[in-house]
This record gives sequence, structure tokens and C-alpha cells, in this order.
Amino acid sequence: PNWKDPRQMEWLRAIVDKHEHIRATEKGIRIRCSHLEGSDVLGYQCGIYNERPQLCADFNCVSWAKVSNNLTQYNRVLEKLGIE
Repeated sequence: PNWKDPRQMEWLRAIVDKHEHIRATEKGIRIRCSHLEGSDVLGYQCGIYNERPQLCADFNCVSWAKVSNNLTQYNRVLEKLGIE
């Protein structure tokens, strides 16, 4: 969206407020897959892993973490994958 257009920001806020898997943060919007099962305490896992869409199968979480410019997140991904 055009972040300077107040109408688009209102539209975006309405979407964020209506969906439990979308959350506004200081850095923007965080979208969590609706198929994730678990919690922040226990960790998450994919609830449809064996039947997941091709988009999910092709997703490279290491690349995502690297381009996010968040070194902490990048290191967490590497740790979870056993690539340190």
C-alpha cells in the first residue's frame, strides 16, 4: 500500500484488526501462517506439513532470515536447522 495515503492505512488497519494471524508491530505487519500449531512457549510446527502447498515446500527460511537483516533471527534459523 501507499503508506502516505490515509485511506489505504485505514483499510490495512481494518484487515489487521479482523484477523488473529496478522499483527501490527513497530516494524510493520507480521503475518503468521494459519496452519502453525503450538505456542511461543512450546514452539511451533506445521499442521499440514505432509500436504503443504508447493509454495511452502519451496520456501527457503535461511534466505528469508538473511534478507531480513535481523542477525538474531538469522542465527535462530541456522540453529534450528543445525547449521551453525
